[in-house]
Amino acid sequence: MRTRSLFLATVCSAFLAASAAASGTFAATSDTELVTAAYQALQAGDIETAIAGFSKAIESRGLAPGVLANTLLNRAHAYQRMNEHQLAIDDYTAALRIDAMSGEVRALALYNRGLSYQRLQNNTLAMEDFTSALFLNGQFSHAYYSRGMLLRDAGQYLFALADFDKALRYNYPDPARVHVAEAMVFEKLQRLPDARAALEKALAAKPDYEPAQRRLAALDGVPAPAVAGDEIQTAAVSPAPDGLPAAQAPSEALMVEEPAAAQGSAKQFSDRVPSGEAAAPAAAPATETVIAVETVPEEPSAPAAQVEVAAAGPAPAEEPPPPKLTGWTVQLASATSEDGAWSSWKKMQGRYKVLAGKEPVVVRADLGAKGVFYRVRLVGFDSQSEAGSACARLKAKGVKCFVSKAAS
Repeated sequence: MRTRSLFLATVCSAFLAASAAASGTFAATSDTELVTAAYQALQAGDIETAIAGFSKAIESRGLAPGVLANTLLNRAHAYQRMNEHQLAIDDYTAALRIDAMSGEVRALALYNRGLSYQRLQNNTLAMEDFTSALFLNGQFSHAYYSRGMLLRDAGQYLFALADFDKALRYNYPDPARVHVAEAMVFEKLQRLPDARAALEKALAAKPDYEPAQRRLAALDGVPAPAVAGDEIQTAAVSPAPDGLPAAQAPSEALMVEEPAAAQGSAKQFSDRVPSGEAAAPAAAPATETVIAVETVPEEPSAPAAQVEVAAAGPAPAEEPPPPKLTGWTVQLASATSEDGAWSSWKKMQGRYKVLAGKEPVVVRADLGAKGVFYRVRLVGFDSQSEAGSACARLKAKGVKCFVSKAAS
């Protein structure tokens, strides 16, 4: 993969650098001046000149690690503005391999790369990047919003609502957009009063917001065309080392409001939330605990008399607390009760031979106002890539799954 990335960058930069050299834009100068001039060209909208300058500086092999990482991020942003998303992905990946970025900048690079993956309809890798960005910055509102959109498109409506809630909690810069996304989820769940309330919040935040006006009109029975959507906002990147210009977030034109599902694209995630998960008990802090670590036991086969005698004996010792899960997991299903979760697992195990011998856990997740859910997960994966490989093998056999951090 590294060879391919370098080849693509070299071919493109050779063409663009030759063009720039012919015009005298980048005469012989220091690497730092090259990068500064390229950044100024990028800010002025001269994308090709910017890419030529960044490429020449990168190919000089004279940049310090921190400056090189920043230059790669800037060139990735330029490629995104040209809709050259695979080249952008290659540059973001190369920058991430350099151990010279702060956690905040790394989170932004992962998020931006996720946008390009999403633009190329590789939602699986986009989901991984958004989630990885959130591990580095737990208050990254853009990543919560973008991941919530993927979850919504995949039919994981309650998980999507949880992400939209966090996007709002951490001050997403355009709350009207988030409220409209929430409203669309509530419509899917047939919670029309909640959908109306979300749209009213959107209009309170932005009175002339057309997507909210149209959806509210549709709820009121007024015919309206489908919402065309609007552009996503992205976060700015912190200043680069050595006084160089900051690597920029991608263009706002990269993403649109409407989900891919609305355009007929295939779903790439599983674990649809049953309609019962729409229940909304009293608000409570979101918590999650492991409630079982082995297959649910069968009904006891002892005669009734024996059961009664056993019940009359000494009270059993208190069970030890469930173990704390670490690492990564592969989630297979979700239900509103523990019995429902185990029932889903048994059905899956009976349907897919690849699950024979697997021993999942059931995790209780209290999402506050959104309800309590029970998630069926395979555990024991030390890394994201290990869990991703296991999920890929299951998907190859027809099992729907997705990768999740054990603590999420």
